[in-house]
Amino acid sequence: MIAIDGVFKTEAMKEDPPQNGERYWNDAGEDKMVYSTTLTLGETPYNGGQAFMYRQHFSNWTGAFMGSLSKADFNSVQQTWINVFDENTPSL
Repeated sequence: MIAIDGVFKTEAMKEDPPQNGERYWNDAGEDKMVYSTTLTLGETPYNGGQAFMYRQHFSNWTGAFMGSLSKADFNSVQQTWINVFDENTPSL
């Protein structure tokens, strides 16, 4: 994990097959049971958007965060975030 201007960036994450309408990603490598970051996107609306659960293990603590996703106006996104996405998006 790398912090860029206060934005934490994890290694690439793979998506596992959806189960019960949920989508699930993690950063597991060869050993599929070893990962430090997971993201679960649920079907249930939460706080005005689509619910998600994010979990990340740091060197001395583990945090889990619940939130929601909704469409955003591109012009309202901070330039720092846009730069991080631009610099780290894989080429197609």
